[in-house]
Amino acid sequence: VSVAMNAWSLSAKDVNGVTAALLAGSNASAIGFGDLATAFQLVAPLAASLNIPFSDLSVSLGVMGESGIKGTIAGTALKTMFERLLAPSKSAAALMKEYNISMQDLQGGIITLPELIARLSTALGDQAVATGKITAARRQQVLAELFGTRSVLDALALADKGTATYDRLAAAIASTDVTAFAQQTEASLIPQLKILTNQFQSLLIVVGTPLEQALSDGMTQINALVRALDPAVPKAFADALLSIF
Repeated sequence: VSVAMNAWSLSAKDVNGVTAALLAGSNASAIGFGDLATAFQLVAPLAASLNIPFSDLSVSLGVMGESGIKGTIAGTALKTMFERLLAPSKSAAALMKEYNISMQDLQGGIITLPELIARLSTALGDQAVATGKITAARRQQVLAELFGTRSVLDALALADKGTATYDRLAAAIASTDVTAFAQQTEASLIPQLKILTNQFQSLLIVVGTPLEQALSDGMTQINALVRALDPAVPKAFADALLSIF
């Protein structure tokens, strides 16, 4: 959350919106919250500098997650794709012109991520191969030249999933009830937190007071953070964290 807020110069009043976008993004796609947050940390500064909305970035990372590309790999891959499209080699620039793949419009402005995915899908997606617009072998060559051999599968994930997956995830995120999702998360986590409570109590008996105070201070800060993120997050969830001590 803090990375997104800093990258897009958001204020404290925007924290709920950022949290909602990340929660909804992880809930709607195959990528977990932790993996989504990790990917965000790597690509958010560059995306924000290009005026790409964090909601679009969240959906795009979700699209990659649908192909099993998550966390550090997804964040690094998307960042690399942006960098190489913005500063292509001479040979890559020729391919970009041939296949109409670019991050810029005719006026030099940055196009939207849905538009970039649409261009990749049209030129290099499975449908392009199926209709004979490009062979599978040639597609691999083009992707390797544009994004590097290590990012071929990552770029292919966006091209193959295309705008249909993007639109589906975007719609799912938009319709996600973040409060209900938080309540569902609470219901699944509370029993585990109770087990963790018993384990920590046993540990504290063995280790003693110094560790108890240090951990208590840490959990108090976590409790405050959880409550600050969104008043709609059930109080019981935050209290359960603090109750461990």
